[in-house]
Amino acid sequence: MDPRKQALAQLLAEVKLSEKKVQKAKAKLPPLEARIKQALVAGKRELAKRYALEFEEQKLAVRRCEQQLALAKRQYEEGLRKALEQPSAKQLRSMQHMAKAMEGLADSLGVLDADQDMLRRLEEDAAHAEARLDIALEDATAKNPELALPADPGPEEAAPPLSTAEDILKEFE
Repeated sequence: MDPRKQALAQLLAEVKLSEKKVQKAKAKLPPLEARIKQALVAGKRELAKRYALEFEEQKLAVRRCEQQLALAKRQYEEGLRKALEQPSAKQLRSMQHMAKAMEGLADSLGVLDADQDMLRRLEEDAAHAEARLDIALEDATAKNPELALPADPGPEEAAPPLSTAEDILKEFE
């Protein structure tokens, strides 16, 4: 038998055993209650007190058995849930094959990632180099204004945009 099924069987046996203990403990209550009533009717108060103490002890025993039953049921349910969560041997083998296939795919994607990573690093290096040049140029221009590049013409100085079809045609004529 599969070890998981064997463990579940053991937990279920504990539940059934606890259920029987509860039934037996509850079965002892009515006779004790009857003895208490008989002793009171017979006028034997001391005997009735003794039976009353036994009755209370038996009620406590019933509560303990019910608690044990509740615990056994929780353990069985947890064991059942874990057994359902745990994959079988076939599922494990299937998962191993899938993992190997995913590993191969990851390796092939790793080559693509390496290329993309290399391009990203080159772009970062180029951006850093351009930034260093800009800073060096600003420093040099601050020290020697003659090195400053001519400013780009602003939007007002640029040629006005051609807005109509007639203006565009005039350029071609």
